[in-house]
Parts: sequence; structure tokens; C-alpha cells
Amino acid sequence: MLRPLVTMDKTEVMDIAMEIGTYETSILPYEDCCTIFLPQESKTKPKLEKAKMFETNLDIEDLVSQSLAGKETMLIKHQDSTDEFDDLL
Repeated sequence: MLRPLVTMDKTEVMDIAMEIGTYETSILPYEDCCTIFLPQESKTKPKLEKAKMFETNLDIEDLVSQSLAGKETMLIKHQDSTDEFDDLL
């Protein structure tokens, strides 16, 4: 995600965000737009025993299957790109 963004200026990034439909989310009035996707009480240093206990309630294989079934791959390129590595993607 960093590779294309670090070579563009802010207006180019904003134009791409508008094009792919993420701009409106990015300008929401929050400290950080990612905070809307976080739980209200996230844990940053959980106890290992407790984490393992909660993980036993998860169907990991089903969660992985659901994630893979819903995945979407997008190749976003700058239109004026002359990057020598473009042909590798």
C-alpha cells in the first residue's frame, strides 16, 4: 500500500481515493478514520491465557474460508506511471 502512495502528492492520492470510493470514509470527522472500525474497548496487551481461551471459541478455518471467499484484488496504478518496475506487476 505504501509503494504507490509515497510517490504521489496529496491531490493525486485524493483523486484515487475518490475514484475507488474510499474518499468519503477518509474524511469522516474522527481523530483517525480507522477508529470507526475498532472495537470500543480494544486490548493491546491481553494475557496469553485469556487470549487462548477466547480463541478456542473461534472457528478459525471457517473465518479464513469466509475471508478468502470475500477477498478482492485491485491493482491501482497512476496513469502517468513510468516506473521501471511496472512490468513486474
